[in-house]
Amino acid sequence: LNRMADLREESSPLLSPTLPSSTHGPAEKRRKFGFCTNMFGKSSGKLGVLSGVFILVFEKLINVAFWERFAFCLGEAGLLQTLSAVAIASAAVILTTVNLGAIVSNGEVRIGGVYYVISRTLGVELGGALGVLIFFALIFGSALNILGVFALFKTYIPAVAAWSWWPSTGISTAITALCLFIVLGGASIFAKATNLIFVTIIGALLCIWGMLAFQGPRPDVGFVSWSWDTFRDNLWAHYDSKTDYLFVFGIMLPAFTNILGGLNMSGDLKNPSRDIPRGTLWAIYSIVGVYVMTIVLLAATTPSDVLTHGYFVLADLTFPYVVLVGIGIASLAGGLSNMITASRILVSVSKDRLFPLMGWIAPRPRTKATPLQVHSLPGSFSPSLAPSPPTSP
Repeated sequence: LNRMADLREESSPLLSPTLPSSTHGPAEKRRKFGFCTNMFGKSSGKLGVLSGVFILVFEKLINVAFWERFAFCLGEAGLLQTLSAVAIASAAVILTTVNLGAIVSNGEVRIGGVYYVISRTLGVELGGALGVLIFFALIFGSALNILGVFALFKTYIPAVAAWSWWPSTGISTAITALCLFIVLGGASIFAKATNLIFVTIIGALLCIWGMLAFQGPRPDVGFVSWSWDTFRDNLWAHYDSKTDYLFVFGIMLPAFTNILGGLNMSGDLKNPSRDIPRGTLWAIYSIVGVYVMTIVLLAATTPSDVLTHGYFVLADLTFPYVVLVGIGIASLAGGLSNMITASRILVSVSKDRLFPLMGWIAPRPRTKATPLQVHSLPGSFSPSLAPSPPTSP
């Protein structure tokens, strides 16, 4: 309680009216960086707007819902209603990002991301309670993403599907260990890994668009190629008795909600007050373009009854293994992102010392490095949550 009172008495760097518009000191002492440094952040070990925010948010938005469920939503709701759902969801997250930008650009944003913003604006009591919940939410999210990567192996490799529970646990733990090894390398190694994942995702998208646009009819999978009749039929909804617009919108909306990845990396950004809103908005605009491009191509080339025929329609219509790699890479990126951002939030909570027995987690005085135990906690939780229990035949 005393610590909470002390934090309340401190002037919040996010709400201080005396802060200048930029928090980097007098103009004569500011360091000027080139374009590449501002974008990628290769100076002083900090990340730029591309590596630290844009790519991270983009990879979180290219999630399993896009790869597996958008074709179903198009087949049920039709092109016009699907695009309206994309417009409503994107407007919601854009307005959220604009409001977030108004907060973070008002002062200095330190390590802790969403916990730091909440605790310094709404109060340390609410911030401390939410900080712990956010930490465990990210850990569970990391475990589910790792489980999704292993589920692909079990689905498409018959030998893996026949494994018992212990080998499955070992593979899930190995994937977790790989993520933990990348996270332990620090923000720079993490950025290199996410950049490689980003290039892989872009390559998968280009392959999918190329196949949808240029391949001929394939009667075996119901693909008719470019057809005005198919496009005109797909303009309108084809709901059955169990689906409606709200049902489809409920499937699509969660795909837009993973926009806090850049904010949670605030402690590793070169200029968080500028990079967080800018990079997040760039990622949202780019991902809306990806969604619209894919939806229009599917509407012009594939009948509605084919679009609603299962989860892996994109894989059946294009390169199956390219789509599966896209799903696996997107899940791996989600696990990596959740693990490293959970460690940053845990550092910020421990530095505020709101809870007993958390002082050992905080970095030592005059030290900016994130301690090893902070990375180890997310890594130790995830393998215990990821493996699924054995099922009876």
